[in-house]
Amino acid sequence: MNGWTVLWILHLVGWGFCTLWILGTCWKEGMWGNALTWFNWWQAFFLSALVRGIAESVLTSAVEPKSTDDFFTVAAVATAIQWISFIAVFAGVKTWSDKLSRVKVAFHPILEGVGNLIFCLLLAGGLVFATLPMLGYIMLGKGKADLPANLEWLKSDAAGGLPWQMATLFCGYWVLLAVAVVVLSKPSGRLDQPKKIEADA
Repeated sequence: MNGWTVLWILHLVGWGFCTLWILGTCWKEGMWGNALTWFNWWQAFFLSALVRGIAESVLTSAVEPKSTDDFFTVAAVATAIQWISFIAVFAGVKTWSDKLSRVKVAFHPILEGVGNLIFCLLLAGGLVFATLPMLGYIMLGKGKADLPANLEWLKSDAAGGLPWQMATLFCGYWVLLAVAVVVLSKPSGRLDQPKKIEADA
């Protein structure tokens, strides 16, 4: 089993673990809480993707990469900036929405159960979507295909080993993603909606 296959398996294991973590920790938040978290997740993701694009453009202009190490440095720094900005934005909007919505909105039990499951799965799906670029790197390196100049750092050495750049990027990527999942699953502290007390006739 070569290094690329190991990374692919670890990536799938990471998907599975984070999905189970999200389902286990977010279920108690209910449909309302998970709907807000899902909305916050995508706000943070799209903003961080914009930040990454700007950072990559600035870095490319500043470094003017020529060697494979230069291209890797640009990709690694841009990825780090994206996920750090994602964690900061997501933590901020989640804290803000938790303060604005202090009480769980009550729904019919069947709607609550089905909706809660759907939004938990959507959160897990958002995580999978966010990791597709890393999966793309793995599949390109694993496929031994002709690569453009900015991705030549994915090529294995003569012995067929895993490039150190890819191993470094993979580890850093999943560490930051794990932090994002922990922030996502942080309890909101919302209270159950108080039940109405009918006045005595």
